[in-house]
Amino acid sequence: MRSTMGDAISLVDALSDSEVKPFPRDACVEFARAYAAMVAAIAALENRGIAAADGYLPRQTAQLVKQLTRQSLGDCRWLVKVARLTSQRATGGSCFADAELPATAVALAEVGITPGHVREIVKAMSVVPPGWPDREGFDRSLAGLARSGYPEDVKELGKVIADRIEQETPPPEDDDDDGRLAELILHGITCAGVLPHDTRPFRRRNQAPQPRAAVLRTSPNRAPFANGKSKCAAGSRISSRQRSSTRPARRYGTRATA
Repeated sequence: MRSTMGDAISLVDALSDSEVKPFPRDACVEFARAYAAMVAAIAALENRGIAAADGYLPRQTAQLVKQLTRQSLGDCRWLVKVARLTSQRATGGSCFADAELPATAVALAEVGITPGHVREIVKAMSVVPPGWPDREGFDRSLAGLARSGYPEDVKELGKVIADRIEQETPPPEDDDDDGRLAELILHGITCAGVLPHDTRPFRRRNQAPQPRAAVLRTSPNRAPFANGKSKCAAGSRISSRQRSSTRPARRYGTRATA
């Protein structure tokens, strides 16, 4: 492959204008073919146990790809993700699970789409839940459009799919007030009564406000979170104000000398 590409680059200057014009298109096809082969090879690293034999866990496959290709870790993680979505996955023994994006996998193997198309398809399908009834239909629509359109067209269709998913997704169930109160008490917070409205600033649109427990007293011996913030921050602030009100006023000025 290296000698072929080297010979092609050396011959570009000798080509006529009519021969140079289709060369980028032909090079793009070859690039897409090499990309599809690389994705298949990365899938084989996991399915055949090659990465595991070298001591790499499934979450470390990108590290192996980085050493082999000298690309950035972010690019290698993306390649591993594409390989897992467009290839069969080994489930144990000689059993394999079908690709999560079968239509995209076929289009990629047939060199009908480019890496740019694949990126937009994966982004668009990321908002579709795994058990969504029309998930395979969305994949077919995106892959079919990618065969004849541009990545920007796939991106616009992805926005339409995302809007449909948002419209058809049922709203979340109401919060369990009793369960919330029990959980607060379990964490050492004494509660009595509920506030009339939910004061959370990021409430979902068109969602009725939910009652919320009113914190009256906190346990002083409660352990803090891992980030150092106390679970009883509201009570701690109140206690701080009360303590500060009992402290004598600080005097400013020069100290008298004998």
